[in-house]
Amino acid sequence: ENPNVQASNHARESIRNFFPSRKCFVFDRPANDKNLLVNIENVPEDQLNPKFLEQTKSFCSYVFTREKSKTLREGIVVTGNRLGALVETYVKAINSGEGPCLENAVSTLAQCENTMALQKAADHYSEQMVQRMQLPTDTLQVLLDVHAACEKEAISVFMERSFRDEDGKFQKQLVKTIQNKKEDFLLKNEEESDRHCQKELNLLSKELMESISAGSFCVPGGHQL
Repeated sequence: ENPNVQASNHARESIRNFFPSRKCFVFDRPANDKNLLVNIENVPEDQLNPKFLEQTKSFCSYVFTREKSKTLREGIVVTGNRLGALVETYVKAINSGEGPCLENAVSTLAQCENTMALQKAADHYSEQMVQRMQLPTDTLQVLLDVHAACEKEAISVFMERSFRDEDGKFQKQLVKTIQNKKEDFLLKNEEESDRHCQKELNLLSKELMESISAGSFCVPGGHQL
């Protein structure tokens, strides 16, 4: 009935429930010197406890060779970047005195990952549009066809990298971003087309303008000439 015993047992039961399959490692202190422990992240390996280094090597070897990739609910694989974001979220929650909530952490992770996925997809669209087109295009339809193909690819890039995009919020934002980029390309195409046509007109009218300047048409019947 002791509250301390109950609290200790509660922690044990929680570990058993959340981690039904367990592999435990015991680590010695990384260093016995208190001054080194205070600044442990900056201590060179040759100053650390050899026993600790040996245990760390064994631990890493087990993780790399025996363990499966960490996954979240819905089978989402946790990559290195995702794990880093999760760890930061957990540490902030613990330091603030709150318990780390998996749902909140995953929501934060989804926000971060979907933002990066959106940026990656938008960049892919811009890069492909520049590579596949030479402005000005012969017709407007040429630009629209390239746009459609690049937009489809960009959405595929987003879908591969995103997860838990509830209500398609980020995908809608991507479509809006691509639409704005498309408008920029249309404007640039129009400006380049105007410059190109003006250059052609100047070349075609060069002989005429030179004759006008020379007064070649300032004679009776000059308008016929």
